[in-house]
Formats: sequence, structure tokens, C-alpha cells
Amino acid sequence: VCETLVRLGIQGEQILVNILKNQPASNYALKAAIISSFEFADYSKPTIDFVIEEVFRHANDSNVQVRKACLQTLETLRKRSNNTLAYLQSRTVSYTHLTPPTIYSVQI
Repeated sequence: VCETLVRLGIQGEQILVNILKNQPASNYALKAAIISSFEFADYSKPTIDFVIEEVFRHANDSNVQVRKACLQTLETLRKRSNNTLAYLQSRTVSYTHLTPPTIYSVQI
């Protein structure tokens, strides 16, 4: 269903972005499905900015399935756009905020 809405174009993307913004944190299955469907968004339209903004916003989600969907969607959009979107180029996107914290030794 989500993929069909995205393929409808701008209106479908906007509906899914609004649904995604209003979902509780516990509804991770729907959030992951919506984010995954954004892989089919038209990257040549100006609304791709709103789609990517939402995907980035959910990249810090507490659920691993949502974070995985975000990374896969961003990678798919980057490949489909042939690196024409400046904020999805390889050197721009950093996934360091998704790695577990590092333990540092403390000197006393």
C-alpha cells in the first residue's frame, strides 16, 4: 500500500510523510514500511527534499528495523539518482551517529 501511494506522485508522498510524522515510537513496523517505500520516490521532483528530510529524521530511531530501512532507502535513492542529489553523495552522508558508543579508558 505504501509503495502504491509513493508511485502516485507528490500527493502520495505527502500523505505518507504526514502519516510518518504522526506515528508513535512503538509503531515501528509501519514506520519501517513507509520509509522503505520512499525508495520509489521520484528524485527529480522538488518534494524529494521533504522525503529525505523525514528519512534522515528517523535515522536515529530506537528501533533497529527503522534505522535499517532508513539506510537502505538512502542508499537506493543515491544509486537511482546517480549521485545527482548533493546531500546523498558518498562523502556527504555519514553514518557515525548510528554506531554504538565507544568505551574510552580513563586515566586517574
